[in-house]
Amino acid sequence: MQVPNLADISTLLLDMDGTLLDLNFDNYFWNHYLYQRYAEIHDVPNDEARNHVGETLSREHGNLNWYCTDHWSNEFQIDIIALKREVADLIRYRDGACQFLRQLKTIPIEVILVTNAHHDVIALKHEHTGLLDFLPDLICSHDYGIPKERAMFWHQLTKDRNLDQSKAMLIDDNISILEAAQQAGIAFQLGIIKPDSRRTHATVTHFPLIDNLLDLTVGVSS
Repeated sequence: MQVPNLADISTLLLDMDGTLLDLNFDNYFWNHYLYQRYAEIHDVPNDEARNHVGETLSREHGNLNWYCTDHWSNEFQIDIIALKREVADLIRYRDGACQFLRQLKTIPIEVILVTNAHHDVIALKHEHTGLLDFLPDLICSHDYGIPKERAMFWHQLTKDRNLDQSKAMLIDDNISILEAAQQAGIAFQLGIIKPDSRRTHATVTHFPLIDNLLDLTVGVSS
């Protein structure tokens, strides 16, 4: 499946976690670290904590609460951002992503960071990567009250930014989000082969996939 050419794009919409940043941090935190610390903080057995945390998280999958640290801090009676800081050394760019962002500075293209992450998570990740120095233009789904998995989010973004959908491309590791953007009229979608450096490659989908984002800039004139 052919990867869209940046030369055909006027606006590039970039996801954060799993696209620019290694999803290993998020997967480790939500699938392992949270229930371990929950067990310690609330003095319950690990198996009980794992089951409770997993079942509670699954109820909000795909909803905006899934990405809301305030919601989970209240739900689990734990300061989620404080816990994230305990393992923040895992926050890092995917291979080639930082170089890709530097290269984008030389290309005449509008670039917007579009994320479901809560603002305090964005701030934490910027603190450890300097991401917003590359991408000061930011759209957070919490400001719309709609997750990126809904076509309505992309309709709102298009309206707010007067976006030329025929020349816009979204790069995201979440297939449901790529589908929502396509449904809303965004012309080009591109998925990520390996969002988490510690896990196997993504499964084949009906969207083109890329591993190293830097490959997109090969042959593109500044």
